[in-house]
Order: sequence, then C-alpha cells, then structure tokens
Amino acid sequence: MANQAQIKKALQQAYDLSLFAKNVLNPVFGNAFDMRSSIPASIEPTQTEKKSIDKVFIYGKINLDDGTEIICYEIHLQPKVKIEQSKIAIQRYARKLLTSGQSALINFVSPNNKNLWRLTFIAKDSIITEKGITEKATNAKRYTYLLGTYESCKTAAERFELLSEDTSLTMEIITKAFSVEKLSKAFFDEYLQHYNKFVEHIAKSNFRISVFNADDKAIRDFTKKLLGRIVFLYFVQKKGWLGASDTDYKDGLQNFIMQYYELAGANDTFYNNHLKILFFETLNKERIEDNFEMPNGKILKIPFLNGGLFDKEKYDDKILTFKADLFHNVLNEEDPKYRGFLDFLNAYNFTIYEDSPDEEIVAVDPEMLGHIFENLLEDNKDKGAYYTPKEIVHYMCQESLSEYLKTKLKDLQSSGKHIEASITSLVKQKETTDLPNEQLQAIDKLLDKVKICDPAIGSGAFPMGLLKEIYNIKELIAYDTGAKWKPDEVKENIIQESIYGVDIEKGAVDIARLRFWLSLVVDEKKPKALPNLDYKIVVGNSLISKLEDEVIEINWS
Repeated sequence: MANQAQIKKALQQAYDLSLFAKNVLNPVFGNAFDMRSSIPASIEPTQTEKKSIDKVFIYGKINLDDGTEIICYEIHLQPKVKIEQSKIAIQRYARKLLTSGQSALINFVSPNNKNLWRLTFIAKDSIITEKGITEKATNAKRYTYLLGTYESCKTAAERFELLSEDTSLTMEIITKAFSVEKLSKAFFDEYLQHYNKFVEHIAKSNFRISVFNADDKAIRDFTKKLLGRIVFLYFVQKKGWLGASDTDYKDGLQNFIMQYYELAGANDTFYNNHLKILFFETLNKERIEDNFEMPNGKILKIPFLNGGLFDKEKYDDKILTFKADLFHNVLNEEDPKYRGFLDFLNAYNFTIYEDSPDEEIVAVDPEMLGHIFENLLEDNKDKGAYYTPKEIVHYMCQESLSEYLKTKLKDLQSSGKHIEASITSLVKQKETTDLPNEQLQAIDKLLDKVKICDPAIGSGAFPMGLLKEIYNIKELIAYDTGAKWKPDEVKENIIQESIYGVDIEKGAVDIARLRFWLSLVVDEKKPKALPNLDYKIVVGNSLISKLEDEVIEINWS
C-alpha cells in the first residue's frame, strides 16, 4: 500500500522517470504495473506535430482487473512549448495513441524545466449497451495533474493512495481517481466553512455596529469580496507575478501571500495594515517600476492590474481586524476543520486554464469562482441563479456557434457535401478535413464579427464558454492554414469585440469580469493593466431597460 506523504514528496521532485516508477507507480499499482526499457512509440508524430513534440517513448503498461490495459508513455516536448498548455498538435497526437489501446498514461516533460511536468490519463469514452461496452464517437477525455517542485500535489497524492487501497482496479476506478468533480466539491465545502467563520467573526464583534450598522447582508457581501480578492491573488501568484525581483516577472514567489502574511507579523492586523495596502495602494495604483515594499523593507515587484477588482468600495476604508488564525493556524494547518483560509488555499493546486469537458486539469480553476458565487448568492432561486454544469454550457455554446456559422455559410459546399456537416465537425470534433483553406479563412473572419450578449450573465459561464470555443477554432484554423498565432491578441480581441453581458446582481458582474481578466492573464508573458470591462459587462435589468438605478428609454424601432 502506498503512503500519501511519501507519494506527495515524490511528486514534488524534479521529473525523473525511474524515480516516478519506483516511488509512485510501483507502490500504487503493485504487480499490475509492468515497467520495461523505454522504446520509441510506434506512432511517429507528423512533421507539424514535431513542432511541439520532440520524442515519444513507451516505458510500460498497467494491466487492470477488468481486462483493459493502460499503456504508459513519456513525451518530451520541444523547448519552447509550455508544459501547462495543451496545444492542438499535442492533443491530436495524444488522441492517435489510443488506436493502440483503450487508455494511456502520459508523462509530458519539457527539457528546459523538469521542475514542472504534467501527468495525463486519456481514456476512450464508452457506454454499456445490451451488446456490451461500446465506444462513443467523441473525443477521448483527458485528465491531467500538474506536478513538480512548486505544485501542491496534495490531491494527486490523496488519489494515488486511495488507488493503492483498492483490491480491484478497473477503468471506472482509475477514471474517478483522475476526475475533478470530487476536488470541486471538497474545495467549495471547505470554502463555505471559512466564509462562515469570517462572517461570524464580524457578526460577534463590535464592528457589526460600528462599521456595518447592524446590516448583516453588508457583512456577508463584504466577506464575499474579501475572500474573492484573496483567491484571485492565488491565481495571479500561480502566474509568478507577485514578488518578482524585476519587471520581467520571471521569478515571482509561488507562495507570496503566505510569505507576506508571515513577514507582516502573522497577527490580527494583517488585513487592516497590510492586505489593504496590497489591494488598494498597490494592485490598483501605478507605481514607479512596480515597486512594492515588503514588511521587512525588501523591495519587490507587484504589477498594477487595474480592471476594477481592487477599486475601493463602501467599507474598504473602515478599520477592521481579524483573528490571525482565520488566515493561518500555526498549530493546525493541515486539518480542514481548524486550519486558516490561507492554509486551505495552500493545500490546492491552482490553474488559470479553464477546462473544456474534453480536458480537465485536476486543480482549482477560475470556473470555481463562478461556482462559489452562484452557491453563495442570496435568494439565488428567487433570482433564477443556478450553477450550470460545464457539459451543458459546452453543448449550448457549440450549438449556438454552429448555427451562426451555418447561417452565414449556407450557400457554400465542401468536398461535395453540404457545408453544414463540415461546420458541425469543425465546431464539435475540431476537425478541418472537409474544409479547404479559403473556407477556413472565411470562417475565421466570421468569428471576428460575431456578437454575443448574455442578458443574465451570472458568473459568466456562457460567454466564457463561447470565448473558449471561438478561441479554440481560431487556433485550429491558424494551425491548419499556417497563419501566425498570437494567443494574447486573439483572446483580447474576442473579449473586446464580441462579448457583452448584463446582470441585475453586482456580485455576478464582478465575478464574470474576473474570469475574463484571468483568461487574458493566461497568455500574457508579462503583466499589463487589465482592460476596463465597465461598458462590456454591466449591472442592469434586461427586462425593464434599467442600467444600475437608471431606467433607459429605448426606441426599439
């Protein structure tokens, strides 16, 4: 049986195949894991795929009790490919590997940085029919853990330990171990505990009267915003943009928030004397050379992010203190019942890549912000606010985009077949086989012109889904036509030119804007001021033409 602490320690090392096999795969899978001398994979990457993939090896296999086997691959990426991102070429090649079997376990490694690597499990979707198990005609689903020196690896270690305890290993059990649903529930359940602790602290203190004038809803709204700002900084911290030594932002501190807390004295004044400075005098203010003075006097770099998230609101100038152990419980930082909010966040991997249903990184992603908001929204049922599962969002976005493109291109033909089938294949399967370059370029231009408005945007699920769909199709078109690909420019252009939204709830608008900002941060090499989305995603009532508190007369003709 594998030990969780030992697995976690092994996963947090720089990548080494023999040590990974010895310290993780052997203890977890026992005799089911058969390691062999590495041999080149039989499926050679194409010339185009070789721009992203250098070498591919098979180093073993795992024989499951239900008769299926998992082939173990090691893929060495080209030096310039980012390990965190899943490029079109890598996705296509990984899908081809499944022609050799039902599933694959793949170690993706970059030659330039072995301190970060990704472990991906790919399985063919299947359904049980009267005739037995039948494969679905869909893309294989990919489940990924980001591992290495700067990653928490806690969830991965937990899941591997549980696998080692199973007396019978099947495809279903392996898939559950790599799924994100359990992580999402555990994260939200504990987040709710911390939210309630902060609310209770204020409600039982003198601040309830002196600051909030006994307005309990104001206390809850303030707490939502405070914790939301801290979680946002965990995403930015993950990017390496907090506490860098210079404005190249290549060496930001991966645990900046906790270091800042400890240097600030780890006491009850952390929020009032230090977090407020970080929020309102740093992230929301342009400074010479992005200079920020740490509590110990050291000068580090913190970017000016703008965007509105750190604008001062009604209670942000008020003096408030919080018990130190609400942030960090030095005596018990592991137990979910007693640890502080920062201890809780430190226990999870964060990623700023929002997943599609075909690709899940087992980490906290920006979509979780929407899940938190919609579950904490006051009277959410009365206001029609519900969390929409990712699969439903994905389906509706693809259907809408398909209809838009089919309508615009209905007179075109493709390889003797009506354009509609080719559009469906492009949008849903991300296949371009039936579309010549001129039609792909026409589609690319149509995607530049599309306008999307969500009249009840909530936390941004549907516009965010459409952003991802448009972005993925444009990347695919650039890949197949040989066009130059500039991801940061493409994504910003989609947000600025195509996406609009309205919601009656200010908190919803805050979260929706936040997710779009984070989607831009993903592709930026260096920080820059976030675009102002005040006129793109607004507070208003779509039913009565009301923008914030002002009713607008519209001449609908």
